[in-house]
Amino acid sequence: MNESQLIPFQTTDLIHHKVLVLAPHPDDESFACGGTLLLHAQATDPIKVVFLTDGAQADTKNECPKESYIQLREQEAAKACDILGIADFEFWRIPDRTLAANEYTISRLAQLVDTYQPTLIYAPSPFEFHPDHQAAASLLWQVVQTTHLKTKLAFYELNRPITINTLINISSVIEQKEQACNVYKSQLKYYPYTESALGLNRYRALTVSNICTYAEGFFLLESENIFTKPIETFGLNQIRPIDIDPKKLHPLVSIVIRTQNRKALLKQALASVLTQTYPHVEVVVVNDGGDDCTAIIEEFRPYLTLHYIAHDQPRGRSAAANTGLRAVGGKYINFLDDDDLFYANHIEKLATFLETTGESFAYSDCEMGKYQWQDQQFLLQGQRQQFNSIDFDRDRLHFNNYIPNMAAMFTHQLWKKVGPLDESLDCLEDWDLWLRMAQHTTFHHLPGVTAEYRHFFDHNYDNRTWTLKIYDKYRDYWSPENLAEQTWPRIKALQNENTALQTDVNALKDSLHYAQENLEQERRKREEIEKQLAPLQAENNGLKDTLQHAQKNLKDHKAQAEISKAEIANLRSQLTQTQQILDLIQNSFSWRLTRLVPQHIRNTLRQMMLRFGKK
Repeated sequence: MNESQLIPFQTTDLIHHKVLVLAPHPDDESFACGGTLLLHAQATDPIKVVFLTDGAQADTKNECPKESYIQLREQEAAKACDILGIADFEFWRIPDRTLAANEYTISRLAQLVDTYQPTLIYAPSPFEFHPDHQAAASLLWQVVQTTHLKTKLAFYELNRPITINTLINISSVIEQKEQACNVYKSQLKYYPYTESALGLNRYRALTVSNICTYAEGFFLLESENIFTKPIETFGLNQIRPIDIDPKKLHPLVSIVIRTQNRKALLKQALASVLTQTYPHVEVVVVNDGGDDCTAIIEEFRPYLTLHYIAHDQPRGRSAAANTGLRAVGGKYINFLDDDDLFYANHIEKLATFLETTGESFAYSDCEMGKYQWQDQQFLLQGQRQQFNSIDFDRDRLHFNNYIPNMAAMFTHQLWKKVGPLDESLDCLEDWDLWLRMAQHTTFHHLPGVTAEYRHFFDHNYDNRTWTLKIYDKYRDYWSPENLAEQTWPRIKALQNENTALQTDVNALKDSLHYAQENLEQERRKREEIEKQLAPLQAENNGLKDTLQHAQKNLKDHKAQAEISKAEIANLRSQLTQTQQILDLIQNSFSWRLTRLVPQHIRNTLRQMMLRFGKK
């Protein structure tokens, strides 16, 4: 193997495509693949960018109203797209950090790709750290599997470098990319993202430095390659052996999976094994007389060492486990029922402990999720809760099974010592196995959740009946001394708990009595206030009546004032008219003539005229 098998030593040309870009946030398109998009734009390729979330959570100090901040980010995105030569873009405005591959987003993206028909889709790598970036990758993956869209997929790197198989020479457009990145001032004030993006581009030119100075890296694949593969297989392209076979450094761990007519669950269980960070694993799948699972096995066979065994008829859980155990070849063994899941570090955590300490049994913690079947789907009810997390206590283990089977790993040698599972038990068979193993070794509890125990409400097991069978099987273990050792500490603990509870009850009673006294005092104060308030209310009512009367009088006075105002206006009008007549008379010839007659003669003439007028 040489370097060219691990990283490209030449650049690739991806122009002449109909391009769709999935950007979880405004700025991802520029920082991650802005140079490549500029090359597409120069080639006049159709480009559409979908900004999936509103990016509102980036305003960590709440310096701006949410809607204004969203508009700011969209304005920055529009300006950046203009620099990149992109005119077709849309904002889905899904709340930041809540993006998920759910029914709504899958349907919406499926409709978009059906209408737009892209031949090349850029999306964040499933390995990105940010949950919205991971969700965007998962969304695209599921849409491709749902629609069987035939296109090229280019997964880009942003906050986590990935193993790439394609390099694009962006040296000629690096200045324009920098301009587009610098548009996002709302983000650059928190961190120099432009410098980081260009730094990664400079680093990516390492293997092609003879022809370029800046490059963008992608993991490019055909969509047909993921039609039937879980997204976890992407990780297989990221973890490549160099020169040391990991199988020589890590002992083989065998995983036994029992299944029966639950193909969807089996697929998820196998996918969880596929995500393991531990490099040397084999899986034995035992189909206990259910529908054929060969197609699922073949789907995973290129990526896992798989052994598939099918019973002709159902033989029970214990028999299926024994079939699987007889087929294992690993130094260490772990059960995984088809309805449970491993988290990525599960096998590595337990196997490393057993290998480095020489111990023979270790178990970690798990969280329990309760599920309900609904329309051929299983839906999580409520939140997952940590399950048990109890340190090893051999006596307590005889009382109840606090170790879920997927959480435990044991050596092949220990299993050989205790023999097969009891096939008369079709429930709690793992508890019986633990009890027999506990007679030969000490179990070691490694705190920390590494798996999910999935509980389905429709199971038909009568746990009480099977628990009594376990108690009966191990009744000889319970000598009077053992019973006393196991029960008296618990009785003492219950007594202490009861005393503590009684103390709490007494304290609550005292608090209640004090509260009642305060309530009585407040009641008396209220009565006193009400007594003082009564005359004030009567006085207030009297003042209200006086005010109403005064308001009525004021209204009447205002009306009378309006009438008087009108009368005054009328008198002023009449006075004006009289003055005009008087002015006319005084300006007449006869009036001026009379002014020449002495006053006493005018008076005599006036009296004579009056007498004449009366006749």
